Amino acid sequence: MSITAAPAKLVVDPRAEPAPADPARLCPAALSRRRVLGPLLGLLPCVALPLAACGEAALGQAALGLRAALGPSGADREALAARAAALPYPTALARLGRGPEAALVLAGTDAEGQEQWAGADRSLLVRRGGRFVRSVRLPVDLAASRALGPDPLAEGGLARLPAEGAPARRLIDVAPHGPWGLLVESRLRPEGLVARALPGGGTRPLRLVTEAGRAEAAGWRFAARHWLDPEDGVVHATEQALAPGLPLLHFVLLRRSVAAGGRT
Repeated sequence: MSITAAPAKLVVDPRAEPAPADPARLCPAALSRRRVLGPLLGLLPCVALPLAACGEAALGQAALGLRAALGPSGADREALAARAAALPYPTALARLGRGPEAALVLAGTDAEGQEQWAGADRSLLVRRGGRFVRSVRLPVDLAASRALGPDPLAEGGLARLPAEGAPARRLIDVAPHGPWGLLVESRLRPEGLVARALPGGGTRPLRLVTEAGRAEAAGWRFAARHWLDPEDGVVHATEQALAPGLPLLHFVLLRRSVAAGGRT
């Protein structure tokens, strides 16, 4: 399964390329997880670094390992979710719009708390709080996202939203052809508790937050939804707008980190 459709080599504006990750700055839990993942995913430690730091070959070997762990592609959603959730580290499911679903593993968490989710097709999603701030190997990539002031979604503040909601403003860079420095403005509003279906079956009460946004310079408007754990405010699932030209990214956690209690 794949969440991408772009075989061409990624082209990123140098202004948007983040500094190479320093493995020594990763949290102990991430380093421990990397040691556990080594035999299974080969060179997965490289996946958490910028693409140029490890190269296509390393990402390819990690992808082969993940595909081997999850079994053949084309399985139904419940079977894929069950196999991914059974792996002994954080996993998630993701898809673009109505596309096929892909399993992701948490390759690492950097010193700023940004999660780096790796897919079997060598894709990469970087999440800050509940906001995705970078992608690799999507049909159109989010090369960078920079907050302009408070962003409750990125800062873990959705559980404390006032009834009237709160604004969020950010600049995004879109690869490979831009726009660069696109201003995106949105408003996040709490909608209360809802019962959400789980990938493996059953339902769970989660707190729903809606987000209505726009980027006037690109003529882009979107409506997103985020579901958070009512106990600790962690974003459990999201339908998120990354960039103009992309359908909504659907992302749901299957297995959470030990620090978060191991809940799904």
